[in-house]
Amino acid sequence: MALRPKKDLSLKRVLDAIRPAAVRFMVWDTTLAGFGLDVWPSGRKSWILFYRIAGQQRRMKLGTAETMPPAAAVVSARAALAQVDKGIDPLALRRSDRSGGGHTAHRATVAEVAERYLATLTARGSSTWAGEARRIFTAHIDPVRGDRLVQDVASKDARALHESLADTPVSANRMKAVLSAIITRAIEDGDRARELLNPAGAVEEYPETERDRYLTDDEWPRMAKAIRALRTELLEAPAWDTRAHQLDALILLTLTGARLRSVLPRKWGDVDWQEHALIVTPAHKGVSRILLGESAEAQLRACFDARGGAGGFIFPGQKRRLGVRTARYERDIRPQRAATSISGLSSMLTRLSDLAALEDFTLQDWLRKF
Repeated sequence: MALRPKKDLSLKRVLDAIRPAAVRFMVWDTTLAGFGLDVWPSGRKSWILFYRIAGQQRRMKLGTAETMPPAAAVVSARAALAQVDKGIDPLALRRSDRSGGGHTAHRATVAEVAERYLATLTARGSSTWAGEARRIFTAHIDPVRGDRLVQDVASKDARALHESLADTPVSANRMKAVLSAIITRAIEDGDRARELLNPAGAVEEYPETERDRYLTDDEWPRMAKAIRALRTELLEAPAWDTRAHQLDALILLTLTGARLRSVLPRKWGDVDWQEHALIVTPAHKGVSRILLGESAEAQLRACFDARGGAGGFIFPGQKRRLGVRTARYERDIRPQRAATSISGLSSMLTRLSDLAALEDFTLQDWLRKF
């Protein structure tokens, strides 16, 4: 929640001068570090103390302004800070007293909370990010902090993880985003005290420099020659070979400037020939219609004439069967899997790059330029 700039008001004037605003904000005491008044738009005011112990920042509510006078709030804050100086966590002590010394909450590990968070991502239909988030967690967070109690994760842990990926700043920043989301889920589920805040918030992201790779004047003719050569080669390819479909999809993406996931899953029923558009259902990244220029529509009609448009995918994937084949030379009677579209184009662009003798040119570079 956004805070307004800190106000330097003496404690004696706080309750008389403060007025609620449209956003929540803090008014800080000028003599006692970390002590202040939390003011909500509803008019609610609470005395709050921020302190740090064992490398973790804590947020402790001392009481409400309606029930605790300023002098009593100062006494309570000083008493809590005195405990901190002795190495005692006043907030943990308060929770222990309330539970009779047998407090057992906040025992979930980072891995347990992460599994719930990733399952939610998948259920929401964010399959691409869910897969990437799981890869990031498995590769970078789980081996180092997965078995740690989510309650005990401190800012220094988040910073150490982030700095371990300093050589790959984009990966480091994505890892921070995943860790932050996991901690936020832990706070929402009650597995981490809200007073601890999110340790990833204190980690400053690395600057990200966008790749600036273009095809040069001498590379364009080589790429065009590679496309023609591969097109000729694929005329003799067997029916199960999907490379021709991949090449068609790559060319259509080039002609439309559309996103990869807006085009690959489309079926012939999504083509509106009269409106010269490709319908994206459900909308991907806010895009619901891809307008087709003359070249793009001609490319689609060539695909339609070559493969027919009997309601299937524009760029169909390989037909696969369920289960393991038991007899090698007998007729395969296993049921077929549900039809799918091709899933990616990285291997196709790698092949074209090899034919055109291109170096350090990726699918992201290709798609970003159109």
